[in-house]
Amino acid sequence: MLTTLANIKHILQKELFNGNGERVLSVVTVTKTFKKKKACYLCIVTTPPPVPVVTVCIVKQSEQREGEYKKKRTWQLEEIKWVDGRNEQLETHEFDIQVEKTYKWYAL
Repeated sequence: MLTTLANIKHILQKELFNGNGERVLSVVTVTKTFKKKKACYLCIVTTPPPVPVVTVCIVKQSEQREGEYKKKRTWQLEEIKWVDGRNEQLETHEFDIQVEKTYKWYAL
């Protein structure tokens, strides 16, 4: 069964983020550049007012249980030092994010 990003966003919202009152703003499927590992999801999430906080989360699907998702890492927006699209000349899906280390991803 082909799962669209809209479906993934809905599933992640329902299973991972509703309980904390968070809202998923955006989701993209990513894999580590130059590695053939299973894809994961990079999510932009916000907490409810009065003091909304924007976070970036890495969510992976469980290898043991199909359809089960887990937050692997979460960063507040202030923790992200920079995002680099890697190539100004060409449209590319590769990008780097610098937090405590540099993450190199490819958006699928």
